[in-house]
Amino acid sequence: MPDAPDALLERGNIRSLAGDGAGARKDWERVVQVAPNSAAESAAKANLAKPDGAPSAPPPAAETAPAKKKKQ
Repeated sequence: MPDAPDALLERGNIRSLAGDGAGARKDWERVVQVAPNSAAESAAKANLAKPDGAPSAPPPAAETAPAKKKKQ
């Protein structure tokens, strides 16, 4: 699936981290074309807007630890 938005976004991130800014930009621009109004498009646009082209860090995962019982 050459136009899978999540795969293109990830490949762009990997290319950016590997120093291939031009390849990363190409992937992120393709995400914007094939997945308008999606989370992948938002992330790609954020990466494209950065001056250094570095991928945006994913949001921190919400902690879902079980509540501790009080000792009685």
